[in-house]
Amino acid sequence: MMARSRGTTIDQSLAIRTPDAGLTTLAGRIVSKFMQLGRNPPPLRLGDRFRKVHDRFDRVWEVARIWTTVDGLVHVRLRCLDGQGETRIISAMTLTDSTFFSPVAMAQAPD
Repeated sequence: MMARSRGTTIDQSLAIRTPDAGLTTLAGRIVSKFMQLGRNPPPLRLGDRFRKVHDRFDRVWEVARIWTTVDGLVHVRLRCLDGQGETRIISAMTLTDSTFFSPVAMAQAPD
């Protein structure tokens, strides 16, 4: 039996139902286990700010949401602080990679 999910076909014989993740493929489960054994999730918090490397507009992005997807990868929703309401969803591994994003220091409030 075949199931349709987000435009791709999943063979039910490869699908595994887990209590916390719902329907996931065997490949996704293997990747999830690999990530759990091989790497710790990046230390991100709500409100952390980043700037995309080589961004010609020099926009600052703030972490608005952090969650773990079905395949075990941590993702974040970024919102742009330029006031236009733009958001992006990106892998936490990409966000913490200095090739793509650099952290922005938060301004300290005077005592």
